[in-house]
Amino acid sequence: MGNNPETLARSARKAVKLGSPGIDLNFGCPAKTVNKHKGGAVLLKEPESIFQIIKTVREEVPSEFPVTAKMRLGWDCHKGALKLAQQIEAAGADELVIHARTKIQGYKPPAHWHFLKEISDSLSIPVVANGDIWTLEDYKECIEVSGCDDVMIGRGAIASPFLSKQIRDYQNGIESPLPQWEEIEPLLTEFYDACEPNGTARHDIQITGRLKQWLHMLSWQYTEAKTIFDQVKRFKTRSEVFEVIDRR
Repeated sequence: MGNNPETLARSARKAVKLGSPGIDLNFGCPAKTVNKHKGGAVLLKEPESIFQIIKTVREEVPSEFPVTAKMRLGWDCHKGALKLAQQIEAAGADELVIHARTKIQGYKPPAHWHFLKEISDSLSIPVVANGDIWTLEDYKECIEVSGCDDVMIGRGAIASPFLSKQIRDYQNGIESPLPQWEEIEPLLTEFYDACEPNGTARHDIQITGRLKQWLHMLSWQYTEAKTIFDQVKRFKTRSEVFEVIDRR
């Protein structure tokens, strides 16, 4: 993520030398701090800048490494999305992910998957849909409506940790149900244990905060997570949180 083609190209070259399997250029981030420094979605206002960035990076990175891009439908309007996507392909991108909202729309539901159909039909590179894919049913509808080759899931993977497996199973002809809470609960301990090898008291508070955030997102799919979250939302230590979890 950035705005200077030459700087990004040098960084990309270094990244693949250090072991990165590819380079993804993010023109979709709506964060104010990022946009204020002319990064992320603010570049949607400057299609030529996006073209030059991708072209320069693609020329610098060896051909065996993919250079991919992510965009939104636009800054405040979707009308220029097709032209921008075509420019991204012409610049040499190997794949394009599109978050199906404008920057101004942020993450406000719904994602407008139907606007991706014209783009996916027009491009020869893979087009990947992103935005509001929370369940297997969302995936099915998104693929049908958008005509995209695949999907990218972000928050949905946090709210439903086995969603990617459900989608892959479906692609392989298997209908997998949403896992029961008993399959999710052990992941809470795994998460905490992975975060705390060199923990301090302050670190414990921070991890507990992250765990509570995750419980809150899990509660969108699991009532058990909501029950736990309601009891632990003011707790600050592992022992307090897991005393509640282990009682269940």
